[in-house]
Amino acid sequence: MARKKTDIQNVRSELIKVKQRQAQDQVDRKILIGRLDRISDGESPILREQRRWNSVAPLLPQQVSI
Repeated sequence: MARKKTDIQNVRSELIKVKQRQAQDQVDRKILIGRLDRISDGESPILREQRRWNSVAPLLPQQVSI
């Protein structure tokens, strides 16, 4: 079953939006961790571990192949 060209364009458009949201979420996470560091007068062990384990935003499952 062939997909229509508009369907493929819509999927690509949605994929771009998701990737932009993921990038913004990663920036927001770094900002929040920085604020928590300042509030706690330095980096707490919990924040250090969180930064180490969550340095990369989680990716969505690769269900869409373009």
